[in-house]
Amino acid sequence: MDLNNKIEKIGIVFAMKGEALATIHHFNLERINGNYPVELYGNAENKIVVSLNGTCSFTGVDNVGTQAATLNTYVLINEVNPDIVINAGTAGGFAHSGAKIGDVYIGTNRVVYHDRRIPLPKFDEYGIGNYGLINTDYLAKQIGIKQGIISTGNSLDYVDRDLQLMKMSNASLKDMEAASVAWVCQLLNKAFIPIKSVTDMVDGGIPTEVEFKANFNLATKNLNLKLIQLIDFIYQKTMEEIVSPEK
Repeated sequence: MDLNNKIEKIGIVFAMKGEALATIHHFNLERINGNYPVELYGNAENKIVVSLNGTCSFTGVDNVGTQAATLNTYVLINEVNPDIVINAGTAGGFAHSGAKIGDVYIGTNRVVYHDRRIPLPKFDEYGIGNYGLINTDYLAKQIGIKQGIISTGNSLDYVDRDLQLMKMSNASLKDMEAASVAWVCQLLNKAFIPIKSVTDMVDGGIPTEVEFKANFNLATKNLNLKLIQLIDFIYQKTMEEIVSPEK
């Protein structure tokens, strides 16, 4: 990754179409292609491309979770070759770390898993993942956004051991895609940023599905506002300018 190259092509991975519509409309993106269930939306010369997990052919619902996100990210990078990959979506937040409904976070430090429990030497580390992302300290200040560690799993709710692992990772957010997107970006040497908006409180006592449905519209509205700010800010800048601007 050359820190001095301008960011001229941005790829955004979403799981759910409802999370992405405002961004698709804002940039006047149109359906361009996509392999398997993945849906790609681009503009002139595909400088900004939104990539959706697509829908399940059996149930008609959005393909959510790590399997679909892994495929989505691979297809996006293979077909579009963006300079940077953003994973945008909704997530659960932790009240004990200061999260509130509708808050938007940008990832920091690392992205982890909480439901890949493999208690064997080295496999335990592999299961957690600890995938890297670019330094987002400057970006967080510029667009006025919180920072936090994101932990990924394949269930909307959690079991007690999941919660223990999330606490061990010092996670502020719980989602269903970020770590798998980060893994593909690591394999293919792509810069990665996750940005997530809070629909529900993991430690709030209200069933996740209840809060998710009640707060989805607010969270996606806030998400897209900050995502558009992020895209506008990083476009045509170098990686050096957004990671270490003081240099």
